[in-house]
Amino acid sequence: MNLLEEEFEKIKSHDYKLYFKNYPTEQEREQMVQTNKDLTKSENDAISSAKEIFERLDSASRQIALKEILGDSYKEIIDSIKNE
Repeated sequence: MNLLEEEFEKIKSHDYKLYFKNYPTEQEREQMVQTNKDLTKSENDAISSAKEIFERLDSASRQIALKEILGDSYKEIIDSIKNE
């Protein structure tokens, strides 16, 4: 609880303004907007359909599909999953 109180006092002493060490670049902000955008019903339906199709594939076919869909990003994504 003391930690929360200390954090509150810091914010209060800065006139309730938050300060960050690193601010995102313009490119990072654009990526955040793209990542967090709301999907339309049509987009959600397309994702659901793709997921259903993907789930019907066997393991080898899934890997092929992922490589086709993700292109050059495939290896990078697989490596990041392995490192988690």
